[in-house]
Amino acid sequence: MSYDLCQACNLYPPTQPGSWMCDPCRDRLHEHLHAILGSDETPGLAHELDLEVAKLSRKGSHGKTTSPTPALPYNPEASHCLDLIRWKLLAGCALVAGALPPVPNTIPDLGEWLLGHEDKFAMVSGCGPIADDLDQLTRRARRIIDVPPERVYVGTCPCGTRLMAIAGNEYVRCRGCGTSFDAVDSRDALLASVADQWQTVDEIAALLGRKRGTVWNWADRGHLERHPDDARRFRLGDAVKLAERKPAVS
Repeated sequence: MSYDLCQACNLYPPTQPGSWMCDPCRDRLHEHLHAILGSDETPGLAHELDLEVAKLSRKGSHGKTTSPTPALPYNPEASHCLDLIRWKLLAGCALVAGALPPVPNTIPDLGEWLLGHEDKFAMVSGCGPIADDLDQLTRRARRIIDVPPERVYVGTCPCGTRLMAIAGNEYVRCRGCGTSFDAVDSRDALLASVADQWQTVDEIAALLGRKRGTVWNWADRGHLERHPDDARRFRLGDAVKLAERKPAVS
């Protein structure tokens, strides 16, 4: 059985039999779960929000440790966002398990459990609204902790300087000579010139301004053609088409 449109975005039909979510939304959910949890090298959004909440309880106005009396959250919005993320993860896990999930109700445990049951989650009616809420909460978390704007490589200036545009900006200024360029035109020209080239996951992620995990996800699902002589390289044009269909998460 298949469904007309994805429950999360209401734009694309699910491609996998029995799924209630389209591939772009499933990729987005995967990306958000990793962003919330983080890794050994990069702290997750939940950790960063927790730091925002704990600031006043750890430091006073002069940087000295305060008394053990609980302080008000440094950022009430961060505290509220953490609570909402936890409840949405709990709802997602409960949807899959049919009851409260068999893990502690902490964000790391819930997130890891849901990551391990992504395929089952997408097969249960009601998954779309939860995935959409997690999408909105991830965006909100990034705004709260003031994540630096993502920069995308859009080409090279005639002076030889790499052009790095802020994602979503219409123009980019060369840091070498000060010349301004249309960011979209520059990026389109760059991608057109290398569409038939074979690139590594890291190179594709850098060119498209996407996370490595997202590109690997595309590759693992068979959406990217592999080089016949080097399975670690993929056709860039395939990734470009996927990126155009699935907007980057801001």
